[in-house]
Amino acid sequence: MRAFVLRDYGAAPQIEEFSDPRPVPGLLEAEVLAAGLNPVDVAIAEGHLGTANPVPLVLGNEAVVALDGRAVYSHRARPPFGTFAERTLVDPREVIEVPAEMDPATVLIAGISGQPAWIPLETTARLQPGETVIVLGATGAAGQVATQAAKLLGAGWVVAAGRDEATLESLRGRGADEIVVLGDDGTDEDVAALLDASRGGADLVYDPLWGPPFVAALRATKPGGRTVGVGRSAGRLAATIPYLALRGKTMLTYRNGEAPHEVVVAAFNRMLTHAAAGELVVDIEEFPLEQATRAWQLQHGAPHRKLVLRPS
Repeated sequence: MRAFVLRDYGAAPQIEEFSDPRPVPGLLEAEVLAAGLNPVDVAIAEGHLGTANPVPLVLGNEAVVALDGRAVYSHRARPPFGTFAERTLVDPREVIEVPAEMDPATVLIAGISGQPAWIPLETTARLQPGETVIVLGATGAAGQVATQAAKLLGAGWVVAAGRDEATLESLRGRGADEIVVLGDDGTDEDVAALLDASRGGADLVYDPLWGPPFVAALRATKPGGRTVGVGRSAGRLAATIPYLALRGKTMLTYRNGEAPHEVVVAAFNRMLTHAAAGELVVDIEEFPLEQATRAWQLQHGAPHRKLVLRPS
């Protein structure tokens, strides 16, 4: 079969022929209908998440697949058979049913991009009706979901913050009441802009970035407010947090894969319901599998959209 294959950690993956997956106890072969690219795929390929799995292997961690004549979502790859291929292996006990009429690429916005947006706001941080929310990294796929999720979950005022002004402007019609174009260094100007846009400070900050942008948003959080961190897309492992900025506030974190399955399924289905109603819209760009290298190059940067591979 054709697949996007990693032959050495840190090397560039390539489209090539790879052995077909064969069913094993507990796993079934499935045809890939659409596979989503995510920052975690890049981290795995570069060896940042460990190199326990032998190479060569097919990259990819999520897909909508055809299994026993129905479309389902699978969110966990079984090395060496990832999802950037014509076929993969899935655990039928873990898949989530997908509405037959929904486009597979649209389904993927509720997967690895959507879960760390919806679940942290609804379940981890317990967003309350009427609260003011700052969404950092709002221009990425997860940030776009988070901006809309905050409003759908009852936020009274939502500030979308990021670096790409065009994407931020588009979010004014997708949940954002105000936008802030941030720099990289979390300056006093960033803090002032966030305070102004949030009308005096946020009750809740959604943070997929970490580093200086997070510290700026923390400084723009009200006393008694809280933050929920879901990643470090700003590239920093450490952040210097002034004590006075944190005092009286709560820092929460969320990690994909740790939420109970029933919570994941409930959030997934709720996102699909909103997507079907046109209430949850994420920018998507699709590529045929043979153009996986181009999609991979975009994912290495900041694509400001959900990138999807279509094997056929």
